[in-house]
Amino acid sequence: MIERNLDYLVSLVFSLHRLLQDKMRREGKNFSSFLQFKTLQYIEQQGKPGMKDIADFLSITPPSATSLIENLANAGKIERVADPNDRRIVRLKITPAGKQTIQETMIMMNERMKTLLSRLNDEEVSQLTAILEKFLK
Repeated sequence: MIERNLDYLVSLVFSLHRLLQDKMRREGKNFSSFLQFKTLQYIEQQGKPGMKDIADFLSITPPSATSLIENLANAGKIERVADPNDRRIVRLKITPAGKQTIQETMIMMNERMKTLLSRLNDEEVSQLTAILEKFLK
């Protein structure tokens, strides 16, 4: 049964992601991509990670991480800071604008999820939560 439905399940997951992302983009609250949002969250949580940390966390190449960081820096959402112990290493620090973007995006994402979950009853929400937790383990 799983193999018969696998393509369809994968399609549903990607369609749901696309739906959430498109709705947030249409509302235009300085949200450019999910990857940028996850990067901002990671930088905020880690303090001052380096470029390699970002690339490893996102499972992307260092040049891709550099491009991503360049866009966030140009938008004023992060700052590059020289490592005090090794000036060759660049650390990344979130700015107040970056923190604001995280807060606004979380509010939008929560609103979207509330709308989607309102179509489910309490038991279905519990089942979905349990399934997602099981996947993450």
